[in-house]
Amino acid sequence: MAISPRNLTDNAWVQNAHDDDLGTAIYWIRDDDGNLEQFFVPTVTRERSESLTREFTGRWNLEAYKWVPELVESSTSLVGSLCGGRCNTDADCVNNACICENGHCTKK
Repeated sequence: MAISPRNLTDNAWVQNAHDDDLGTAIYWIRDDDGNLEQFFVPTVTRERSESLTREFTGRWNLEAYKWVPELVESSTSLVGSLCGGRCNTDADCVNNACICENGHCTKK
């Protein structure tokens, strides 16, 4: 049985979003060698990002995903951002493009 990926999207972003608001979907996928890979999909609505999440979950080992509205942060900023610091959970990573991996905030 496949494990459901973690949804790291901030609930406030979803509650305040309109159907046509654009943002960036971020996906963290574990490859066959156990390495964590990260993909950015810019200029998508929340609904489209959820559709992609369902498609990716059935095809790859999707660990986590997040949709970040453009009003919160641009795709350019997300892709170019740096991660760092220690963490115990994904919420400890303040950068929107980071995930907690082995106790460190990282982009992949």
